[in-house]
Amino acid sequence: MATLNCAYWPYELLPKETGQVRKGALLRFDFPDVGYGYADCHPWESLGDAPLDDQLRFLSAGRLTLLTQRSRDFANQDALARATKENLWTGLRIPPSYLLIQNWKEIQLGTDLGFSEFKIKLPTDLPSLKVRVRLDWQNQSSPEALQTFLHRYASSREQVVYSEDPFPWDPLTWKNVRKMLDHPLAVDRQPFDKEQSDFIRILKPAIQNPQDYQDHASSTIYTSYLDHPIGTLFAMWEAARRECEEPCGFASHLYYEPNEFSDQLVVQNNRVLPPEGTGIGFDEPLRRLAWIGI
Repeated sequence: MATLNCAYWPYELLPKETGQVRKGALLRFDFPDVGYGYADCHPWESLGDAPLDDQLRFLSAGRLTLLTQRSRDFANQDALARATKENLWTGLRIPPSYLLIQNWKEIQLGTDLGFSEFKIKLPTDLPSLKVRVRLDWQNQSSPEALQTFLHRYASSREQVVYSEDPFPWDPLTWKNVRKMLDHPLAVDRQPFDKEQSDFIRILKPAIQNPQDYQDHASSTIYTSYLDHPIGTLFAMWEAARRECEEPCGFASHLYYEPNEFSDQLVVQNNRVLPPEGTGIGFDEPLRRLAWIGI
């Protein structure tokens, strides 16, 4: 297999709420005649990704996984921009973001930061709201339970943008429920299926190439992989270069305790502003890291 000329730097992210450490690695690829490009590798074993150690071992053998193929794609774009001392964000309009919250009490903090839309996982209630929200059921509901929930909180229903993955994907069931409830549904992580074209597509550029999903959904919401700020910014860059204007999931750095990279991100009017520098940015922090050859 071909040598990938790659190095890595391991990192840990600490969620503010759970305290359960998340591990990943920044990757530095050396592209012949171009130079270094950087990306992220943040596997989720619970979602089917190979563990981080395996991801790195595969890289050392010249083998790319779905996750590291996307990492290399991003690093290549980063390297090309750095080679010409350009910033990847030049000429792009930053898409707006919603904020992922753990409970409804966090809405006030989010509005103080400038957010007007929010996402919550596995909601147990739906209080009277003055903001727009997205409900992520993580396949833990059912058609009957979703109907009961939306009926119970009918006064707040107009504030719900959509229900994401309320129950496992089945085209007939989803179409019937959407029609019966007159309620938008969003599908996440499913391979492309023409039956999904009537639903909102949740797309994660860390593992899905947006080019493969063009024109295959009524609308597309881009989200991070709840990964390192570098990974999140590449997801945002994919949305920006496709002129996405829908609020998407790019405020992931606020989910974790601050670090040297997230400290360089600024939220302004519900947009996450990337740092200055070449490529994706973060020139100085990346230069100082003790890279480990693979």
